[in-house]
Amino acid sequence: MLAVLAATVLALGLLVATRAQFPGAVAAALAGGFAVFHGMAHGIEVSGASPVAVLVGMVAGTAVLHGLGLAAGLALRAQSVWWPRLAGAALALWGGVMLAQLA
Repeated sequence: MLAVLAATVLALGLLVATRAQFPGAVAAALAGGFAVFHGMAHGIEVSGASPVAVLVGMVAGTAVLHGLGLAAGLALRAQSVWWPRLAGAALALWGGVMLAQLA
């Protein structure tokens, strides 16, 4: 499971760094696929906890993180087209390091 998570971080970083553009349905499917694996990993972490509390926490956390990420991305893009690419490259590097540690 950790390898899949690391691979999604690497893939997302590469997509951002290369400024890949997809039709809306394809982008939504990619994001949904990443979300499934991340949700499963977090679900494993909190097994035994109240399902309602876990769901509320995950939805709230996801909303906050997505909002912050969107705000940061828009702020970076307003400064230069290179800042988002640099952020994507850093994310890809982080995913690659995680994958390397699992090997």
